[in-house]
Amino acid sequence: MQKFQLLLCFWAFSMPVLFSQSYTFSYFQEPYAPLQGDSIIAEEDAWGNAPWVLPIGFPLSFMGENAETIQIFEGFLFFNENTDSSNTFIAYGASLSNLGASPVSIQRSGNTGNRILKIQVKNAGFFIGNSQNYVNFQIWIYENDKSLEVHFGPRNINSYVWEEGWNGPIIGTGNSGSGFLFYAGDSPTAPNTYQYGNPDTLIHSLTGPPPANLVYRFTPTVSKTLSPRTHQIDLSAGPIPCNDHLQLSGNELAQIKHFNVFDAAGRCVLNGILSSPELDVHTLLPGSYFLELQGDQQQTAIIKFSKTR
Repeated sequence: MQKFQLLLCFWAFSMPVLFSQSYTFSYFQEPYAPLQGDSIIAEEDAWGNAPWVLPIGFPLSFMGENAETIQIFEGFLFFNENTDSSNTFIAYGASLSNLGASPVSIQRSGNTGNRILKIQVKNAGFFIGNSQNYVNFQIWIYENDKSLEVHFGPRNINSYVWEEGWNGPIIGTGNSGSGFLFYAGDSPTAPNTYQYGNPDTLIHSLTGPPPANLVYRFTPTVSKTLSPRTHQIDLSAGPIPCNDHLQLSGNELAQIKHFNVFDAAGRCVLNGILSSPELDVHTLLPGSYFLELQGDQQQTAIIKFSKTR
């Protein structure tokens, strides 16, 4: 049973296809925190034998398709329960297996409009290699902007566990019936991105497993026309221009819950939950941007800024 090998066969012999939804990729450091108050959906019976299906719990559009349920199989998420021809998120593309105590659990948090579905895979082993190898990771699905994240936790890999010719997992978005794949490859700590839609194109796996406390984020590309305007939230940002960080200040900063950063073409290039007054923008290329801040009462502020390096 090598589901990942079967999935690659679907990609390898399919024709290229165009999707109405594209994605941007970013990565950042964040301490890995095991879920608290989560609900276990499977202990071991389904590992390697059958997938688990669960409702998402909020409206979600993934790669242009509205989805109500997801089917979890090892490190794959199939949307709307169709593993043969489905829009797929590959959270950890490797042949994962149960080690005897490898539960999969879920947790939903947040209020309507800003909910997050979190899926945790704990101490998953591999079909290849020895029983001492394991990985931990979480998949976060955001209602607000439809982004998907993989949070990497502790792992121990002391022997070869990958598909033949690979040195790490494949992580990305794709469609198992059409042959399309947008994924992170090469260095696990500073990945490049690739778009695969041709049977003659080489798939680049990561050159190793991503380390703990790293997050990969896949964000739907949004075209949006923005301009600075008098905003409803009293905030300021600086320094402008900035380098790696943008400092936010203001009496109403505590009301801010989410942020989006758009480039000059109106494409969303960075977003997430605002957890501190300092916004990390080191992954952005030099240029001009618009920072959109969203409050807990639907307030919006837009600030124009530039990055020099």
